[in-house]
Amino acid sequence: ISTTPQSYHTVVYNTYIKACARMGRLDEAEKIHEKMLEAGISIGDKHIGKLVQAAASAGNLRRAEFWFDILKRKTAPHPPDTTAWNNLLKANANAGRPYVCRRIMDEMIKEGVEVSIFTTTILIDAYMKLNDV
Repeated sequence: ISTTPQSYHTVVYNTYIKACARMGRLDEAEKIHEKMLEAGISIGDKHIGKLVQAAASAGNLRRAEFWFDILKRKTAPHPPDTTAWNNLLKANANAGRPYVCRRIMDEMIKEGVEVSIFTTTILIDAYMKLNDV
């Protein structure tokens, strides 16, 4: 039996997932997530948000949407934060789906989520990739 506090393990695992997200290593991030669940470590909103980021960085739109849907259910009745929405936007933009990006941005506004300059830039870039600006 470990004598290390659970909070220590939570911080270490979450930091690892954050690094995986930055590098687009979705498979590894999801393995760590599973280990956390098996160890009974509580999963927070930021943790799930990093899985959205990892999927977006890996170019895996399906998994980004999967993790975002989980995050939406977890944060209900409040919407996820701007960063999570931006990661979902990035995944759709990278998949060549600017019209979906626009619908996502409209949903952000409807939900009262802050639309940052970064959000707007993702949307513009998505349209520019199609030469539709």
